[in-house]
Amino acid sequence: MSHTPVTALKTHLKSIIFLLVMSSLGTVHAESNRFIGGHAQIGTGLQMNTPTLDSYSNGQTNDSGNITGTPLVVGLGYTISLSNLHLIGISYDANLVNTRSATQSTTSGGTTTYSNLGFGSQQQLSVVAGYMLNPYAMVYGKLGYATLTTVNADNNFSMPGFGIGVGYKSFFNDSQYFFTEYNQTRMSRSGIASASNTFDAKSTGHEVLFGVGLQF
Repeated sequence: MSHTPVTALKTHLKSIIFLLVMSSLGTVHAESNRFIGGHAQIGTGLQMNTPTLDSYSNGQTNDSGNITGTPLVVGLGYTISLSNLHLIGISYDANLVNTRSATQSTTSGGTTTYSNLGFGSQQQLSVVAGYMLNPYAMVYGKLGYATLTTVNADNNFSMPGFGIGVGYKSFFNDSQYFFTEYNQTRMSRSGIASASNTFDAKSTGHEVLFGVGLQF
C-alpha cells in the first residue's frame, strides 16, 4: 500500500521530533556532567583544634589550649557520574601552613611547666558524594582518612584519624569554580612514648574554607 504525501510528512515530522528530543537530552546530560573529571583547587579560611593529652604513665596532668590557624589547603580530585544528578569521586587535601602554637601546662609532683604545641602536615584522603543542584552547582559530603603531626612540641608525634565534611561548589565560567566547605576531624593515638613516660593524645578539629578551583 502506497503512502500519501500527508502520511509521509507525518512520518518525517515524527523522525525530526525524535532526533531533536534525543539531541536535547544529550545536551542536558552533558551539561549536568560539568563536574566530571579531574580538578585542582586551593582554599583558605579558619581552623581550630582542641587537643587533649592524658593518661600519663607517671601520673602527671596536662592542660592544652585551643590550637588555631589560617589554613592554606590545596586539593586534587577526580569525579565520575552515577546519574544525571548524583556523582562520586575521591579527593586528596593537604594544608601547607602550620597552625599557630598554643600554650600547654604540665603539672607533675606539684611543679607546673609550660610548653608549646601546634599542628602541621595535615592531610586527608576522602570519598566524596555529590548532588547536582543545576548544571553549574552542586552540594557534596566527604568522608576520609586523615593524619597530622605536632610541631613545636618537646616530643613531636603524629596522629591518625578521620575527617568528615560538607560543601558547596559553583562554576563561574566553563572551567573555574568557587567552593565553600566545613570540615571536622577526630584524631587519636595511644601509648605515645616520651622519654620514660607514655601518654595518650586526641584532637577534635573544625575548619571553614573558601576557595577557587579548576576543572579539567
